Amino acid sequence: YCGMAIIPIVISLTLTTLLGNAIAFATGVLYGLSALGKKGDAISYARIQQQKQQVDEEKLTDTLEGEL
Repeated sequence: YCGMAIIPIVISLTLTTLLGNAIAFATGVLYGLSALGKKGDAISYARIQQQKQQVDEEKLTDTLEGEL
């Protein structure tokens, strides 16, 4: 959407072209932001990493105990 909005502005820079294509450009920006998704906070990320590490350690100890 952003590329399609810029091409007419480059061809003919008038106020109506600028205003008309600003809506299409804004739509492209919103679609791009929604595709990126919500940014997670650092606390939640650290909590998830800690849980994964605990699960990995439990699997490792279970494997080591099974070998003995």
